[in-house]
Amino acid sequence: MADLVYGSPPWLLTLAFLAVGLAVAWTCQALVRRCLGNGRLDGHTDLVNFSVTNIAVLYGVLLAFLTVVSWEGLSKASDDAGVEASLIGALYHDAQGLAPPLAADVENHIRQYLDTVILREWPLQAEGTSPPEGSAALADLHRHVARLSPADNGDTVVMGDMLRVLNQLDAARATRIEALGGHIPGLVWTLIVAMGLLLVGFAALIPARDARIQAGLLAGFVAAIVLVLVMIVELDNPYRGSLSVSVEPFERARSVILRPPPTTDPD
Repeated sequence: MADLVYGSPPWLLTLAFLAVGLAVAWTCQALVRRCLGNGRLDGHTDLVNFSVTNIAVLYGVLLAFLTVVSWEGLSKASDDAGVEASLIGALYHDAQGLAPPLAADVENHIRQYLDTVILREWPLQAEGTSPPEGSAALADLHRHVARLSPADNGDTVVMGDMLRVLNQLDAARATRIEALGGHIPGLVWTLIVAMGLLLVGFAALIPARDARIQAGLLAGFVAAIVLVLVMIVELDNPYRGSLSVSVEPFERARSVILRPPPTTDPD
């Protein structure tokens, strides 16, 4: 189901949800008019309006809360990706302080990790799969730096700072992997759907003389709910869908590493 939802463009997802919502709403309307027609609800209009209003308020608060949570989750995931990319850049700049042979070797391992993240992990994340390749590449980089033989005290200081940055990079990567599954539990999604169906069912109880006008009002009601739900779905999983976190910070870090060093004119 998740693959179907996040593999579809937002407009198609909206139309699919809208079709289901309209089918439910108009079915409820038809059942209400058939079972409770002939003005049987005319004396209970205030009670029906009271019920619909209160359910709508509760549902609106729930949707607003989930929208904020989903947006904050997406923003945090984007910030975490930026932190991870900046740590890779800091590691590269630290490596410039090593002796040239050691620096070139470390740069090669950093480039391999970036290539793994950009070319292999990001497409897997977009499919909802937890990528294992980057963990092995990062562990290999960590082991390589830890086993370097410093040529002098300067190399020792640089290596100590690089190991500190690598520990932070491990933590940043773990945070990114944890965010792959979204933030809203399945039980909450069940509650959202159940309350939406309850709200639409009670809205169908509102008496109206013209069935076409009532059907149009129910359609607008359902459309508003569907638009908010689609937005929450797109925001909930930060690495899937049209609003997913971009790989651009890692590509910028890679462009810095691949950029040739500036040349200086001899005096």
